[in-house]
Amino acid sequence: LARASRRRSVIESQAVGLGLKNLVFVEAVDASTLSYDQLLKDGLYDHQESLRWHKGGLTINEIACSLSHIECYRRISAGEAH
Repeated sequence: LARASRRRSVIESQAVGLGLKNLVFVEAVDASTLSYDQLLKDGLYDHQESLRWHKGGLTINEIACSLSHIECYRRISAGEAH
């Protein structure tokens, strides 16, 4: 998240320590900006489908995390990761 500057610094330091180069940060989806109603309307979440895999469906934080990871995978598959 944009507001998690300390976390970003720690991750960057760890990556440099491991010899990783060309590190790209992808801005995470902030759960505080999401609403179930809008996610349903936009077709980004299907509560009935999520119940097939998760007993109580997904929390808004889990949805935000999933959307963030989907963006990472999209960038990787598009060759934008380096």
